[in-house]
Amino acid sequence: PIIFFAPAQVRPFQQAAQYATARECSPRQDERTTALACAAASPPLSASPGLSSRRPRPSPPASAHDSHGRAVEEESDGPPLATDDAPSQTARYTTWRAKLAQLTHGSLLRLHLLSCSVAWCLNFASKGSEIWVGVYVERLGLRHISRSIYFFSLGGKVLGDLVNVKLSERLGRIRTLQLCFISSSALLFCFLAASSAPSLLLLAAAQNFFVDIIWCNMYTYLAEAFPTSVRSSAFGISMGVGRSGAVVSTALGGVLPALEVAFALYGGAFFLGGLLCLCFKLETSGRSLADVV
Repeated sequence: PIIFFAPAQVRPFQQAAQYATARECSPRQDERTTALACAAASPPLSASPGLSSRRPRPSPPASAHDSHGRAVEEESDGPPLATDDAPSQTARYTTWRAKLAQLTHGSLLRLHLLSCSVAWCLNFASKGSEIWVGVYVERLGLRHISRSIYFFSLGGKVLGDLVNVKLSERLGRIRTLQLCFISSSALLFCFLAASSAPSLLLLAAAQNFFVDIIWCNMYTYLAEAFPTSVRSSAFGISMGVGRSGAVVSTALGGVLPALEVAFALYGGAFFLGGLLCLCFKLETSGRSLADVV
């Protein structure tokens, strides 16, 4: 007899036949390999209608909005980026022309001119007297101390550096400068009046004691009085102008007919430097570095 099967009844037999075929093709494979073979015999899932083979694209994160619907910038851990429309405050005086413009503006111009003048007087007086002191004692007939007087002068300088540690903090930069300028002037005129070797040696040591205190406070005051943006420029210009005074005083000792006249000018320069220090208004001792225009 011929038996007819409906299509719905034939489908289970077809699936069983496909499974048996996969088992016969790979009898030694494990169950996982057999399942993969059966899956390969069935139609692919992507071929079924209504399914897409492309992966969904991730959506960008939604930006935060305030109550009025305006976008709000998210906070960042790093510093804000500088733009051309809003330059940073510290980069305003980066060029040489801009620094000169700041130095020639307002109270800084007065401070800068005063610093240059004081530095010039200090270099003129100290360098001239230091270079010509050996020649001066030789012309007095005291050739045997023409070299030892330099050692006494250096000893006074070392002692001045040590004393300055407490003196400048106790009196302040400006008062220390005034005191030491006037003292150096008085001791230099006393040096001109002395004639014996011991007195000349002691006066040279005492005078250089005060001179080195002036140098220490001058360097410190110039570094503290000017704003950060022009500090190095102002310091360099002031000391550069001051060094020209050393050149003039060195040449002056060999031009004048008598060294007594040159030493009198050196003493006058010390006195003038003390008077100029009276014009300093900003005391920097015990205060933080100035950083204002």
